[in-house]
Amino acid sequence: MKRKKNYYVFILLTLFSQMLFSQDVPKIKLKAVGTLSISTDTKKSLYMNFGGPSIRFEHKKFGFAYGMFPSVRFFHGDLNDNTNPYRAKSAATPILGTGISMNYKKFIVVVPMYYLPANNVWLVSAGFGIKF
Repeated sequence: MKRKKNYYVFILLTLFSQMLFSQDVPKIKLKAVGTLSISTDTKKSLYMNFGGPSIRFEHKKFGFAYGMFPSVRFFHGDLNDNTNPYRAKSAATPILGTGISMNYKKFIVVVPMYYLPANNVWLVSAGFGIKF
């Protein structure tokens, strides 16, 4: 009797698993996307952003991503002004930011944030660019 019960359980599980595996599941795609963008903030800085790793959601021609922005910060204020807490030690400084980007076809709008550890502040910038 116990063998017969095990046989029925095995048949039921096999049929149930066939039903589960017959479902259509959307696939996750890994894709390399390159971006180049320019952004600025209100603290006399301009950033040239290069697309870094991100988590991207796309629907038809629109896209949204959260990721990292390896960038070069160009400070166009007075480098010797000690009263400005946002000044840089040189005119061009490499910096890593994090933020969001929204795209339509090949055009993107970026809102990256950059951390300045010497001053313990976050700088929020906004800009635009292109997607390769």
